[in-house]
Amino acid sequence: MKKGKYPKSNKNDVLKGIGIAPSVHGAGFTGVGENLIKGKIRVELEAGGKVTIFAAQTEMGQGEQTTFRNIMADALQISPESVFVAEVNTDIVPNSGPTVASRSTMVVGSLLIDAAKEIVQKLSTDLKNKFKGDFEYRQGYFYGGEQVISFENAVNEKGGFSVEKQYEHPPIIKFDDINWKGDAYPVYSWAAAVAEVHIDPVTFEIKVPDFYTTHEIGKAINYDQAVAQIEGGSLQGIGYAIYEKIGLEKGYFDVEGFSTYIIPTPTEMPDFKVRILENPYPFGPFGAKGLGELPLVGAPPAVISALWMIFGTEFNKIPVLPEDLFSLFNNNPD
Repeated sequence: MKKGKYPKSNKNDVLKGIGIAPSVHGAGFTGVGENLIKGKIRVELEAGGKVTIFAAQTEMGQGEQTTFRNIMADALQISPESVFVAEVNTDIVPNSGPTVASRSTMVVGSLLIDAAKEIVQKLSTDLKNKFKGDFEYRQGYFYGGEQVISFENAVNEKGGFSVEKQYEHPPIIKFDDINWKGDAYPVYSWAAAVAEVHIDPVTFEIKVPDFYTTHEIGKAINYDQAVAQIEGGSLQGIGYAIYEKIGLEKGYFDVEGFSTYIIPTPTEMPDFKVRILENPYPFGPFGAKGLGELPLVGAPPAVISALWMIFGTEFNKIPVLPEDLFSLFNNNPD
């Protein structure tokens, strides 16, 4: 363009780049954080088998209430319609810690599993004392001799009661907070992202038409919900890489809202290809690990790597790719 030459032979010509970024994110608070928080939950049971979860975790679009209900319903082998999540109000819920650090499903979810086990044990003991025999719990029913009693009726027999649980790291997870050695996190979630980037050589409009990503999160409690979380977090990361910008003018931010602070909209959403790998974490609910923040981690470097591939040394202010890998791209146009 500096030489006065039009850089496109037809209107559909674009510059193309592909960027790759592996990523990792710790689940839960760093080091001894969770043991300092000592997160607590309470589960209350009422006549009719109604189960209510009391926790401080806040629903902000990540589908947390659905996840908690599913975990408790599956652990108790009852319908999710019988499980409720109480209003998050500090007057009524215990301090289960903040809704941060990709911890809610893994940490609080594990407490729900523990609470469910205690609920079944309490109901079994109550039935044993009443009917003078042992009971086994399967698929929502207590079986003891010729007695078959539903979860709902077992709760009615015992009357309303509550169970409280407090989180503590499993004993095999250790961290020296003085020398900073040991398990920085109880477990990690892993991901890899591939971004295809197109740039119009005249307008310099940047698009990410295709985005591929695989996440290893232990266990997807709600698969569709997990995919939506990955897509949303990845789109946020793409926006961070190529749209969002804040500057200062005379001590004030130069943006006032979404008319001047640009974020991606549905028209900028790429065609997502999401894959979830499951490698169960033994101390998470049904093997689940944290997911919340991980999708955002790999998207920006994947996009920036693609831009580096397109612009080469003109883009050297952000050395994303190692020099040998960059040379490999240059020497192999395919």
